[in-house]
Amino acid sequence: MKKLWILFFALTLCIAAPALADDPIVINTPGEHTITLSNQTISGINGPAIDIQAPATRVTIILKNNTTTELNGSTDYAGIANNGVDLVIRCEGAGETHTCTDTCGKLIVKGGYGGAGIGGNNATEGHDGSFNGSLTIMGGHITAEGGVWSSGIGSGNYGAFNGKVSITGGTVTATGGNYSAGIGSGGGDMTGSVTISGGTVIAKGGDLSAGIGSCDDSMNGTVIISGGTVTATGGKYGAGIGSGTYSMNGTVIISGGTVTAIGGSYGAGIGSGANDMYGTVTLSGGTVTATGGVYGAGIGSGHGDMNGSIILSGGTVTATGDGYTAAIGAGSGGPVTEDAVIEVNPTSGKIAVKAGADQAGAVALEGSPFTAKTSLKDALKDKQYAKFEFVAPPATPVPSPTPAPDVPATGDSMNFALLASLAAVSMLGVTVLLRKRNEA
Repeated sequence: MKKLWILFFALTLCIAAPALADDPIVINTPGEHTITLSNQTISGINGPAIDIQAPATRVTIILKNNTTTELNGSTDYAGIANNGVDLVIRCEGAGETHTCTDTCGKLIVKGGYGGAGIGGNNATEGHDGSFNGSLTIMGGHITAEGGVWSSGIGSGNYGAFNGKVSITGGTVTATGGNYSAGIGSGGGDMTGSVTISGGTVIAKGGDLSAGIGSCDDSMNGTVIISGGTVTATGGKYGAGIGSGTYSMNGTVIISGGTVTAIGGSYGAGIGSGANDMYGTVTLSGGTVTATGGVYGAGIGSGHGDMNGSIILSGGTVTATGDGYTAAIGAGSGGPVTEDAVIEVNPTSGKIAVKAGADQAGAVALEGSPFTAKTSLKDALKDKQYAKFEFVAPPATPVPSPTPAPDVPATGDSMNFALLASLAAVSMLGVTVLLRKRNEA
């Protein structure tokens, strides 16, 4: 009886005790590796929850359907640390034609103090805070939060963003800590690239940082959006897409998708934060809505000079300043310089432009719709609202096929026709002879 009681007590403890968290995962051997996550909770112990290191070349993380996994980095470490390796995150069904539903796997990743959600660690005590690898998100519902001074996806504290982030599907929500981008750099320059071609992406920067781009440092890299639904919001002094408190020297290219970019105070919707804009913004497709924060332009500079290039060649673009600043051009801190370029350049069709103090008062600009490259630098300098709409050229009608004319037979065609006629006469003669024989 005593043994039975001890066994019952032990079983009760086993049933009542909470499940222990899984051990951290370290990948540091050569070759390609696959990790499948399913309803797990992993917390780093003096390190990341998942630590990916060279000489591994490629790591694929698969999120099981109908599961939720949580990954937490300890102080100074990322939730998932990627040190120069190709990392792929996807759900079970991810592929070129896959669209995630509520049943797709969920992943919540949080960096510790100074560590990115996914990317670099805190650059202290010999750690490298940079993000030098690549990350491709193909599917799943992913939430990535950076610690203080670290990005949601990208580099950690005092780390540069030199790598590549590509999002082709799924739902991604990336939030930077203070002084860090949602997707981009934590405490250093952004020289890498962010490419979005599908899925739903929500990126929010902390103070002094862009939603997508750089933190309180320069944006020298590239942001390319060709599809999907993207919402990027800058923190105080940060652009929605572009730079934080330092200059925007890089490139933003939008050719498709639905993009909403909102600047924080002193930040442009697309362009620079509280500093000068020297880079290039090219808009050739999709539906783009860019709104500047207080004292920031919709597209252009925040609290600084506009020295760069803004080229609109397609799509539907709506830009709004804060009421005191231009929709497209410079924020309150500086002018549009002589070297700046603001132009429409339709490669085909027309671009209709209307602008004014607000949407209700917007009227067509002189010369609209534009059919050739035209500078709008002067026409837009005092306009707080502007809308550009690409009008495709009418389709060229396809002519109906013309029936071939009757042409008199010549040469070989005449010979063929003659032989055919003789053959028909011969067959008629044979038929007549057979009929007379049958009647006899």
